[in-house]
Amino acid sequence: MAQEIRREPAVRLPNPGAQPFVAALKTVRFFAVVFFWLAMVCMLAHVAAFISIQWLGVYDEPAAEPADAAADAVPAARAGPGPGLFESVAVAAPAEKSAAPAAESVQKEAPRPGLSAVERFARAIRYRECTGAMLRPLRAIGILMAILLLATIFLYLQIALLGRLAGIRPLTSSLCLTLVFLATVVPWHNVFAELEFGSFFDFEALLKAHAQWLKFGFSDIYGAASYYLRFLALPLLSTVLLALAGVEFASGYRESVVVNE
Repeated sequence: MAQEIRREPAVRLPNPGAQPFVAALKTVRFFAVVFFWLAMVCMLAHVAAFISIQWLGVYDEPAAEPADAAADAVPAARAGPGPGLFESVAVAAPAEKSAAPAAESVQKEAPRPGLSAVERFARAIRYRECTGAMLRPLRAIGILMAILLLATIFLYLQIALLGRLAGIRPLTSSLCLTLVFLATVVPWHNVFAELEFGSFFDFEALLKAHAQWLKFGFSDIYGAASYYLRFLALPLLSTVLLALAGVEFASGYRESVVVNE
């Protein structure tokens, strides 16, 4: 009786002829990782800036102290006698009567011990200046890193094709995702004035839009959607695209380099 022959799965052995290409890919991969993390840090900094200003209130200017508002209201009620004696008495009397309730309301609404309004205002201004000074260079660095990352992945893919190595599919996916990521971070409004688009937004524009939102709110759904899409959804989309590109690149690196070592 003939014995059934079992076929073992094929074992892929390292390719000795691919060692020069593997060495080149390791060098390219080092620069790709550096460009990737620099772009990710720049992207996350913009996302953190929006979260801080929208929900944490780090850059909000404090409102006027209730004591100062009441102190300004009482002299205004007492000032300016009218053209006649009876009119001045009629104006002064209600002011004196309202002085006691105003003092009681001030005493009830006294702020808790802590930073004064001037100190909170100075702190908010200092945070704004520091964040603006940090995000301005990060915008340029992020766009530059996106371009360099795209060029590096393209070079990596060309070396892998030349050496006939594996991992072409995930490397191609990583290249396409990086291309879309670059399209989302390029400041297209510098080319098309009507198009406000770009994940690396201007921090001053964010402060202005947030101040208008605090003062007037959103008149319609379109205004709220454009605000959140521009300053939150688009940066989050770019972050996800960059992360997926990094995952695909890591998969391609394992297939093209690790199995040949």
